[in-house]
Amino acid sequence: MIYPYLTDSNIVWGSNYCTRLKSLHKVQKKIVRLMTFSKFKESTKPIFKELKLLDLFELNTFLISLFMYSQRENTLPKIFDNYFLQNDDLRHY
Repeated sequence: MIYPYLTDSNIVWGSNYCTRLKSLHKVQKKIVRLMTFSKFKESTKPIFKELKLLDLFELNTFLISLFMYSQRENTLPKIFDNYFLQNDDLRHY
């Protein structure tokens, strides 16, 4: 129920300062512990791996990578055509 809220527009708000996202990350970890009936101090890395979920920061990295791949393959809407330049277009040696 919560994962869609974390993925919606994550590229925009997820690239914020880590300190601003820390509280949201803590809530995500708390929810994962509740889902698996884990102890309060138990590490969440193995739990995320077991549930095949990405934490907030990994999710942001994945979504940005997916966006950039889509841009590279020209599968984004036309409005994004001139947003990025390739290195080859900038320097001619």
